[in-house]
Amino acid sequence: MNEHAPPSSQSLGALRGKLVEGRYRFDKKVGEGGFGVVYQGFHLALGVQVAIKVLRYPDDANAAARAGLLSQFLAEAQLLPRLRHPNIVSALDVGSFRLENEETPVAFLVLEWCGSETLKTDLRARRGRGGRSVDEAYRIARPIIDAIAHAHERGFVHRDIKPANVMLVPSPDGVSPRVIDFGIAKPTPPADAAGSGTTGTHSDHRAFSLPYAAPEQIAATRTGPWTDVHALALVLTELLVDQAPYGEGDVALGVIDPKRPTPAAFGVEVGPWEAVLSRALSLRPNERFKDARALLEALDGTLDEARRIWGRAAGEARTTALAIPSNDPRHDDTDDADSADAPRSHTERGTTTQGTISNVSRGVTPASTRALSGTSERESVPPRRRRFAAMAIAVMVAVAGAATLWRFTANQTSGERAPSERTPASTPAPTTSAVATAEASTALTASHESSAVVVHPFESASARATVGPSSTGVVSGGHVATGSDQRRPLSPPSATTKVATPIGPPPPTATPTEKPTLW
Repeated sequence: MNEHAPPSSQSLGALRGKLVEGRYRFDKKVGEGGFGVVYQGFHLALGVQVAIKVLRYPDDANAAARAGLLSQFLAEAQLLPRLRHPNIVSALDVGSFRLENEETPVAFLVLEWCGSETLKTDLRARRGRGGRSVDEAYRIARPIIDAIAHAHERGFVHRDIKPANVMLVPSPDGVSPRVIDFGIAKPTPPADAAGSGTTGTHSDHRAFSLPYAAPEQIAATRTGPWTDVHALALVLTELLVDQAPYGEGDVALGVIDPKRPTPAAFGVEVGPWEAVLSRALSLRPNERFKDARALLEALDGTLDEARRIWGRAAGEARTTALAIPSNDPRHDDTDDADSADAPRSHTERGTTTQGTISNVSRGVTPASTRALSGTSERESVPPRRRRFAAMAIAVMVAVAGAATLWRFTANQTSGERAPSERTPASTPAPTTSAVATAEASTALTASHESSAVVVHPFESASARATVGPSSTGVVSGGHVATGSDQRRPLSPPSATTKVATPIGPPPPTATPTEKPTLW
C-alpha cells in the first residue's frame, strides 16, 4: 500500500467501537458528505454524547488538494470557539489518529451532540402539508439568521447555508436550531463590499450546494456576506411555502432565473416581507442586504404587518372553504348566476385551499359565515326567492301584453255589432293602461297567494284561467300544467261567451251576447 495514500472511505465508514485517545468512543455513523463522515460518539470522561467528525479525502485528491482540505478542516476547529453563539454548534476538541496499516493520520473534530434531526429531514417529513405561518417560520429562521449575523460581525462567511446544515435540537419551547458545518467558511475583510456579480475570482475550493446556491457561486464570482443573505432568504421562503425554492427541474437555471423564488411566486402573501425577500434574493449581490444583520433588522421591522397580512389571507381561505360546502343544495346547474356572487376562493389568489369544511361541522351559522366573508344581507338572499321575484315580473309583462291584444280584438269585434249591442258612449271602454294596471295588481295579489300563472299572449280569452292557491301551473293548450307535471282540462267556456282570437277577424256567424271577460 502506498504510504502517502489517505485512509479509504470504506475504512472511515467502519469506525464503530473504536476508542480514540482513551476518551472518545465511536458508536454509530449518522451521516457523511463529500469531505467528512460524522459519528455519534461518547465522551468517556464527561459521560455525555458527542458528535465526532472525521475528515475524508476524495479518492482522486492529490497531495496538494489533501493539504488544502486538511487546512480548512483545522480552520473550522479553530473558528468555532470564536463564534460562541447559542445557535452555532460548539467545538469541544480536535486531533488526529492513525488506523492500523495506514500511514496518513485521520483528523477528527469533536462537537456537541445536537441529535440526528436536521431542518432538511423536518421539511421532507411535512412536505405537502402546506407552508408554515409567518410566526412558525420565523421562530425557526430568526435564530439561524441571528447566528449568521454573529459570524458576519466577526468577519466570517459560512457559504453553505442549507437545511441539511441546520440541526433541530429539542428544547422546552419546541426546537432550538444549530448551524453546523463551517468547513468552507472564509474570513472576510471588514471593508469588503458586494460587487455586481460579474467579476471573476479564483479559488482552489469551490464547494457549495446547488439547490441553495447564489448566482455568484455558480458563476465563479466573488462571494461574501451577501451570499449568505441569499441562502437565508431561500431557507425562509421554503419554510413559508413548503416547496423547494428552485423547484425540481433544472436547478442551475433556477439559480439565475430573473423571476426570483419569493413567496409570491408560490402564491403565498406575506405583505412587506415580499419586498424584503425579493431584495435578499436579487440576482446582483450589490442590490441585496449587505449582511445578515441588515436582513434581520428588515424582517423584524415588518414582522407585525407580515403576520397581519398572512393571517388575513389564511383567514380568507378558511372563510371561503366554510362559506358554501360542496354538498350544499345551492351547488346545482340552475344557479350559475347566483354563483357569481360567491366570494373568490383563495386558490384563485394563488394559494391552495386544502379541502372544504361544512358550516355545520365547524359550528358556523349562515349569518356568521356572511360576517366572516364580508357578504351583505342583500347578496345572501336565497336563489329561490330571487327566481320567484323574476317570475312575478314575467307574469306582469305577459298579462299586460295579453290585455293589449284583448283590447285590439275586442275593438274589432265590437265594430261589427249592431248599434244597439255596442257599448254606450257614456260608458267609455277601459284603456289599455288601466287594464294593464288592473292585471298587474291582480298578478301581484296572486303571487302573494302562491298562485303563479303565465298566460301566453296568443291564447284565447277562454283559455285564460286563474289557478287556485293550492295549485301552481302554466296555461297551455286548454290545460293547466301543474307543479307535478300533470295536465288537467280547464272548465269549458260558457255558451254565451265568444272565444276571441288574437289574429284575423272573428268568424262572421259568431254574434256575442256579451263582452268576453278577461278573468
